[in-house]
Amino acid sequence: MTLVDQALKNQGKTRADLARDLNISRQQITRTLNATALINPRSEHWLSILDALGLEVVVQVKK
Repeated sequence: MTLVDQALKNQGKTRADLARDLNISRQQITRTLNATALINPRSEHWLSILDALGLEVVVQVKK
């Protein structure tokens, strides 16, 4: 389970609920969450998704 899916579960929401909240299609949510990278032509909704779930991306140097 991804962190986004866990956040949805913790908030009692589904991907369809998130899509309604963000006014985008459920299919777009699925395409974005299935993208293999954050920087992807299909992932323009990442910031909205993370913001809606109270999540953020943190970039740090690998150990």
